[in-house]
Amino acid sequence: MACRLLDPTTSEFSASFVGKLVTTLIMKTGEQLGDQLELLLRAVLSKLQSADTLSVIQNLCMVYAHLINTQLEAALNFLDSVPGPTGRYLRTFSDL
Repeated sequence: MACRLLDPTTSEFSASFVGKLVTTLIMKTGEQLGDQLELLLRAVLSKLQSADTLSVIQNLCMVYAHLINTQLEAALNFLDSVPGPTGRYLRTFSDL
């Protein structure tokens, strides 16, 4: 359901409260999500990139804020797997 709401082709406002849903899902299931966590986080990132409304952007950013606060290693692993705007990965920024 969350991935359907996060689909980049759906209305931006369909994601208005999905950040809370994803955060709750992460809190309740924790590490049981396995590979599904990365899929969810990529869907959140994809929706975040296309969002224009501040409240939607804030709601989606809270997913990462919660993850960093509760599962730092998982958050860093995910961020390390996603290239930045220049194509460089997170780990290469720490080498500067």
